[in-house]
Amino acid sequence: METADVAECCIVDYGCNIKRTKLVIPKPVEFNQFDGITRIGSIDKTAKPFTFVPYEQFIYSGNGRYNIKNIFATYKSNRVYLRTKENNLTLSTMKWINIRGVFEDPRSVSAFTRCNGTSCYTSEDEYPISGWMVEVMKKMILDIDIKSMLTIPADNVNNATGTNSQQPQQ
Repeated sequence: METADVAECCIVDYGCNIKRTKLVIPKPVEFNQFDGITRIGSIDKTAKPFTFVPYEQFIYSGNGRYNIKNIFATYKSNRVYLRTKENNLTLSTMKWINIRGVFEDPRSVSAFTRCNGTSCYTSEDEYPISGWMVEVMKKMILDIDIKSMLTIPADNVNNATGTNSQQPQQ
């Protein structure tokens, strides 16, 4: 984790800091309404995880009476950002976080390591997808491919122009 200025423009120093990951985080799978990040929290597995919210909600998070002490996390521009409204000693001294999720390319997380130094993903690991999802995904792909093949217009004129009507000759 590193401290960064809240300004997105790197030549402007807004003077207000936020915590973010030093390393670029691979793109998570996009589910229906949310990213495929399943947990962001401290490296203590027994500790309460941070509240993961979409960026649009992140900018307003922590304004309530009951969530002012919560640490909020979001994924934006290939980084995870953390913030809290209250001065939180835990957040200011945090050096590492634990991120779990389903990523578009599992090989992209091979650069990350567990606490014992082993890689988070190797080519010998099973692909992180449930068996029942394989058949559903095959069906989705076949449906899309078959529909696109059925909607290709035939070239009845055979004029090699890609149109289906006769062009006036010049």
